[in-house]
Amino acid sequence: MSARERWSKRTGKSKKEYKGTLEYKARKQIKKYYEKKKGFVRKKAKWETKKLEEDFQRILREADVAKSQTEEDWVRNMKNITENKAADLESIDYYVRTNRGRTQEDLDTSLRREARRYDLTMGRTRESLATRRLTFGGLGGVRAKEEGLVTEEHTEKKLDIETAGKRSFQDIARYEFEKNRAVEMRFGQEESLLGQKKRFALENIGLQTEKARMGKEHGIKDISLAKKESYFDLKSARRTDQAQSEAMFAEQYMRDKYQPLLWNYLQKGA
Repeated sequence: MSARERWSKRTGKSKKEYKGTLEYKARKQIKKYYEKKKGFVRKKAKWETKKLEEDFQRILREADVAKSQTEEDWVRNMKNITENKAADLESIDYYVRTNRGRTQEDLDTSLRREARRYDLTMGRTRESLATRRLTFGGLGGVRAKEEGLVTEEHTEKKLDIETAGKRSFQDIARYEFEKNRAVEMRFGQEESLLGQKKRFALENIGLQTEKARMGKEHGIKDISLAKKESYFDLKSARRTDQAQSEAMFAEQYMRDKYQPLLWNYLQKGA
């Protein structure tokens, strides 16, 4: 039963007259008051939702900036690593080329020196043989033996020089291999660590962004639930106030209706 019908039943008047009563005006005033409060709740929820969205958009912009900075740092550091690696490899290559050249020069010089020594020694040996009349014929075995000793000594020294040169080239090659490997390992580790740092940074940015997104969604749900709860509370409070107002007017009506009767009754009794 509506408030108008209850009023008509209580007063015995037409329902059309209800709109002109103070009770109707009071009921409308209560309704207007709670409609305003409902509007405030709606505006507050809208503002809080907008603020959540703005905060989330700001986080997204900051995440984009952080991603760009991370990429820029990675590119810059990778460039530094590449340049430093190239410089180290160039230094190794220069050292190797220089020492190979010097070793080859030393080897060639030693071989030429040994060749001259051999020629001089062989010449002296032959002069000695000629002085002793062993150049032609006679005691051919002595001549062959002495010349053979000179040649054998020359061959051994030449072999020693070439062996020493070969070992020097092997040492240089080993140095080049080990240094290049050390450079590759060191800069490979730096590149790997740099890649890990970049990956962790981007993952962290992604996690923070996802956390912000979930926070926004949960916040919007909380705002929606709070708004519904506020609507429910306002509706209940409005009904209570309207019921109390109606009860007050009903009580006043009964007082106005029966007070004269009670007064007449008391007057007659007196």
